[in-house]
Amino acid sequence: MGTAPYRPPERDLRGEPWPPSGDVYSLGLVLCELLFGELPYRCDGGQWNKHALREHLFEPRGQASAEFLQVLRQAVSPDPVNRFGSAADFQRILAKVPDLGGAAESPHQERGINRYLDDVLKVYNRGACNAENRGLDGTFARVTYVPTELDTRQL
Repeated sequence: MGTAPYRPPERDLRGEPWPPSGDVYSLGLVLCELLFGELPYRCDGGQWNKHALREHLFEPRGQASAEFLQVLRQAVSPDPVNRFGSAADFQRILAKVPDLGGAAESPHQERGINRYLDDVLKVYNRGACNAENRGLDGTFARVTYVPTELDTRQL
């Protein structure tokens, strides 16, 4: 389960379940990739060495504060004991990082629908079915298409 480069190292072991801190690890890697333009661990001979973090990436160089890089480094720790135990813990600590200015607030949902859904819906065709927006112009795609709220909700 999970895309290999973004799976926590302990999940790469056969038979190990997804760890509680696994999503924090994966999110941390995505943030590293956005910030550094690459993953923070070595790739040797086509093999990801997730235990060999490139520590120099986490040294302050102007693109992020030392505090933010320290939090990010903790999120992608190869050892799950050193990671944040949950996304809520990660969010709580991120909100305390000075250069983020409390911007790590939790998204609020109403009626089980993300409040940003209306913005997403605006980009879809207002026809009877949005299948054509999803590249569903082939017979197989039309036959196996599963309608979603995007098909039924009118703005």
